[in-house]
Amino acid sequence: MSRRIVLLAVNARYSHTAHGIRSLAANMGELRDITRLLEFDLHAAPEQIVARILDEPPDILGCSVYIWNVTLMEEVVRRLRRAGFAGHILCGGPEAGYLPASHALIEQVDYRVCGEGEVLFPELCRRILSGDPPEGKHHAAEPPDVTHITLPYAEYADADLAHRMLYVEASRGCPFQCDYCLSSLDAGVRFFPLDRLLPAFEALLERGARRFKFLDRCFNIRDEEALAILQFFLERKPEGMILHLEVIPDRISPAFLEMVRAFPPGALHIEAGIQTYAPDVAERIRRRCAVDVADTNLRHLIQAGAVVHADLIVGLPGETFEGFAAGFDRLARIGAQEVQVGILKKLHGVPMGRHTEAWGMRYAPAPPYDVLQTSTLTPSDIRRLKQFADFWELLHNRRQFPQTMALITARGDSLFTLFMELSDALSARFQRTHGIPMLDLIRGVLEHLTASGWSAPEAARALLSDFLHDGRRSKPPRYLVELAEEHRLNACRVGR
Repeated sequence: MSRRIVLLAVNARYSHTAHGIRSLAANMGELRDITRLLEFDLHAAPEQIVARILDEPPDILGCSVYIWNVTLMEEVVRRLRRAGFAGHILCGGPEAGYLPASHALIEQVDYRVCGEGEVLFPELCRRILSGDPPEGKHHAAEPPDVTHITLPYAEYADADLAHRMLYVEASRGCPFQCDYCLSSLDAGVRFFPLDRLLPAFEALLERGARRFKFLDRCFNIRDEEALAILQFFLERKPEGMILHLEVIPDRISPAFLEMVRAFPPGALHIEAGIQTYAPDVAERIRRRCAVDVADTNLRHLIQAGAVVHADLIVGLPGETFEGFAAGFDRLARIGAQEVQVGILKKLHGVPMGRHTEAWGMRYAPAPPYDVLQTSTLTPSDIRRLKQFADFWELLHNRRQFPQTMALITARGDSLFTLFMELSDALSARFQRTHGIPMLDLIRGVLEHLTASGWSAPEAARALLSDFLHDGRRSKPPRYLVELAEEHRLNACRVGR
C-alpha cells in the first residue's frame, strides 16, 4: 500500500491561500510526491473536512493551526479519532505552537511542531514512515536558513492565481518587541535572497498572477531590498496588478515614497500600524513609533496614490475611552482609505500577560481571546468599541457607503463621536452587528441621521447614491427614491 501525507489548512476566506502548507510541501524533498494539500475555508463543516480526509486516509495528517481555525481544527481531530483514524496527526502553526499542553487539540495529536517547520516537519515524517517515530510530543524547530529553503510559489495552482490572493514573503521576523504581537518573539529579520525571489515572482507573473500580499511584518525595514522588489514589479507593469505591503510608517524613506509615486493609483495597498497615539501606552507595550513622522508619511503615501490601511488597537493597558477617541479622530483626519479598529487579543506566547495584574486586564478564554475589560475601560466601554469597530468596517472600510460617510464626516465635529452615536443607535435597533439585511440597515442609518439633525432628503440622497453605486440588482426602496427626489427638487429651487 502506498504511503500518503496530507497537509490540511482552513483559511479565513476562500479568497485567501494557505502559504504555510505550501511552504512545507515545497520542502518535503523525496516525500513531495506522496504529499497532498487539502484546503478549506471557515464555511466548511467539520464533518465535511473529516469525510474528505477519510476518503483516502493518510499515514500522516499535518494540521496548520491559527487563531481563527483552532476551534474547528480541534473538532476535526476529535471526530477523526472517534472515527478510528489510525494515522499520525501532527499540528503546527502560530496558534498550535504556543497552546498549553493541556489544550484539547494538543492532547489529541501525536506531535506538535513549534516554530517554522520547513526543516523539522519533513524530518518527523521521515522518521514516522521509516518505523522510527520520535519520542515526545512537543518538538521545537530552529528558525530555518531562508537562503536555502525551497520557495513555495510553484505550489500555487492556476486556479489560485486566477481567483485568489497570493501570499508571498521577502523576509521573516521583526526587529520590534511589541507586547501584543507574536513577532515580538522573533530574533531579528531574515531576508530571502533576491536572486532567487525575483525569478520566482517572474514565473508567477508569467502564469497570470496579479494580486500579491507580502507577509513581511516590516517590508521597508531595509530600503535596498524593498526598492529592488518594487522596481521589479514597476518595470513589468502588468494590468490589474495589486501589491499589499505592511510598512513601518515612521521609517518611510524619500526614495521609497518616490517609488510609490511611480505606480498607478491604487496599485499599492499599504498597511501601517499606528496602534496607539498615547505615548505612555506605547512605551508600556514597547511599541516604538514616532507618530508625528508616521502621520506625515501616511499623508504623503495617500497623496502618492497608495491605498492606505492604518491600524489602531482597542484595549491596550492604560488606554482610556477618551484617549482612544482622540487617537481615532487624529488618524481619521489623515484621510486613510481604511482605518482598522482592532480589538486587543492575548495570544498564547506573547508578553501581554505581564500587564494583567497592574492594569486589570481580562480576556475571553476562547479564541480569539479578545480583551473584555481593563482598569481604564469597563466591559461596557469595550462592548461599545467592538460594536463601533464592526459598524465602521461595514459602513466605511468596505466602501459600500462612501456618500453617506462623506455626509457624516462633513459635519466637522469629532468623527468618533458622530459615528459612535450611529453605532450605538444601530446596536440598540438590531441587537447585533452582523447579518443585518441591507435594506434594514439603510433604514436604520436614515432614521438615525434624520433624528440627529441631518436633512431627511439629503441623507436619503446619499444612501440612494450608495445603494445604486454598489451595483445591486434589487430596486431601492420607494421611500428612499421619493426622499432623494425631494432633495433634488430642493436643490433645483435653490439654484434658480
